[in-house]
Amino acid sequence: MDYPYKRQRNFLVALEPVHVGAGSYRIGLVDNTIVREPHTNLPKIPGTSLSGVARAYAALACDVANPPTDEKLSKYLNCSGKGGPDGNTHCGEATCPVCTTFGFSRGDKSSFQGLAAFSDAHLLFFPVHSMNGPVWITCPAASAEFVTIDHTEGDKAQFADDSLATNGGINLGWRWFDKKVDGDFGNKLKDLREGAAKLKKLADDPNFTAILTKRLVLISDLMFEQVVNDNLEVRTSVAINPKTGAAEDKALFSYEALPRGTILTYVVTATDPKHFRILAENGEMQTATEQTIRELKIAMTLDNVLQHATEGFDYLSTLGLGGMGTRGFGRVKHIAGPVLL
Repeated sequence: MDYPYKRQRNFLVALEPVHVGAGSYRIGLVDNTIVREPHTNLPKIPGTSLSGVARAYAALACDVANPPTDEKLSKYLNCSGKGGPDGNTHCGEATCPVCTTFGFSRGDKSSFQGLAAFSDAHLLFFPVHSMNGPVWITCPAASAEFVTIDHTEGDKAQFADDSLATNGGINLGWRWFDKKVDGDFGNKLKDLREGAAKLKKLADDPNFTAILTKRLVLISDLMFEQVVNDNLEVRTSVAINPKTGAAEDKALFSYEALPRGTILTYVVTATDPKHFRILAENGEMQTATEQTIRELKIAMTLDNVLQHATEGFDYLSTLGLGGMGTRGFGRVKHIAGPVLL
């Protein structure tokens, strides 16, 4: 069956702590908290954060690939974000890789939602310190993309390598977990290792699989939420008085972040542009037909939309995402995964 869309599962590996703030203060241990799933209380990166960064970096990538021939600003500047300065708006052309992929708004003239949709990025493997060194934890719900595992005992853990189970178990932060000796984890561990191996192949890192397949620890869904939230990175900052060069009085605040080494996964869905009216011309919308594409020699096809959705994500490892970018936060490695459908 010829589907009018394609879905691709991608991965994010935190090279630095990542702070995507919830946008408000709250009374508690941490002033600035990060976004969480409402039903699991697990941290996530919202799809809106991914989409906004993807649009900005895609416009930057197009600008670098097609530099202006004169002193005028690149056309893609206006297509980034909500529109350019001085009242300029998105170009809204069917052949614009930014407007077609991420949508546009031209005031009273026309608007378009866009052909790329980003899901939230949720936790896959989370790093935690232990007496045997750093380990990556997961749970049945988080690893469901790779293997189906039944594990409900909250005080027990299962291991990719039994050498991690010192004295019959392991500490994850300040919590102790006994080794689960029964169950079918041993039979399904191969599937989990193969799933982790896919990440190694995609990341092109010779040590990636070795770390995950030897240092993976499986715990229950209930305890996963508690261990993750107990081991988030928390930092404290204070404003500096420019006159004295010392800390400003009553300007102390704290914030949390996903720690370095966290691995998340998300799905981007691209829709075929030939099924939509996109091109804005003389106040009317036209369909981006194959004939129009051939005449302009710009291939805005389904595969191109999927490509443009994440082509700017190479900048994530340098420019990052989220807040606190000037404080050593936000750099992420993007790993393009398999096309699901």
